Amino acid sequence: MTNQEQIIQRYLLGELTEVEQEALEQQYFNDRRLFEQMVQAENALVDRYARGLLSPEVRDRFERYYLAHPKRRERAKFAEALAVKLDQINEVVAAPPIQRESLWGRLLDSVRGPRLAWALSLVVLLLAAGAVWFLSETRQLRQLLANYESEKATQAQRERELQQQVADERRRSEQLSAELDRVRAEQNSKPSPSPSVNTTPAFVSLILTAGGIRGADTGPPAVLVIPAGAEQVRLQLNLKENAYASYRASLQRAGGKEIFALRHLSPKTSRSGASFTLIIPAQRFATGDYILTLRGINQSGEVEDVSKSIFRVERK
Repeated sequence: MTNQEQIIQRYLLGELTEVEQEALEQQYFNDRRLFEQMVQAENALVDRYARGLLSPEVRDRFERYYLAHPKRRERAKFAEALAVKLDQINEVVAAPPIQRESLWGRLLDSVRGPRLAWALSLVVLLLAAGAVWFLSETRQLRQLLANYESEKATQAQRERELQQQVADERRRSEQLSAELDRVRAEQNSKPSPSPSVNTTPAFVSLILTAGGIRGADTGPPAVLVIPAGAEQVRLQLNLKENAYASYRASLQRAGGKEIFALRHLSPKTSRSGASFTLIIPAQRFATGDYILTLRGINQSGEVEDVSKSIFRVERK
């Protein structure tokens, strides 16, 4: 037995690893020669089992793995029935000349009668059933592989889109921070007409996008700079999909307790989409990482996590 034949037999007996199975399946789906070799190897293995020619170890593995599938068990039964019929025909053909001569008349009667035709029809039926089973099994394997490849491509596309969205949000946050620094620099560079004039903005803003439960793990968190004297923090959370009757928002420090929560929220909708605006006193924030959790409440009243957004606060 060649190395390729050994690999095929191990595949049929379930002895390959999952990675080896996937690699072999992709090969024989794309290589007609290998596919035909797989068909021949499986037919030979089933025939040897039906005739009792397998070693005890291989037979035990065959019965525990191969026959675990209902359709394979059905095919093995067909093979056993076919082997019995073929053995009966071979016994008649291999009979001694005297016995053949003594049965000559009976054979002629069988040819003229329906019995031989019935036996041949049964053999053809068994062969056809085995072929139909194998074609059905092959179509199912091809469909499973196609679905797997499609799902993998879709998942990869989603991950790329999510990474792009996180990168866009990070750039927006950096632009807002740079704009804030520029405004502060301009204010500091201008002579103050009066010592009582306050150049600190009354509020600071941060825009986030609800990107799913794992959205915050794909890149560095957004940064919210809170200058001294700021009174409020405005968090804008944009939704990709508005699929719930109402929402809940919860803000907590990473690894710490909750500092802010709102229930029965309804997003503000516009042509650009839906969003929430949360106004929180700036004094509740300290330098560190924070997690904004959004949960949706469906029609049946069940609460489901929609997104978790991580951002960093830096107090000046």
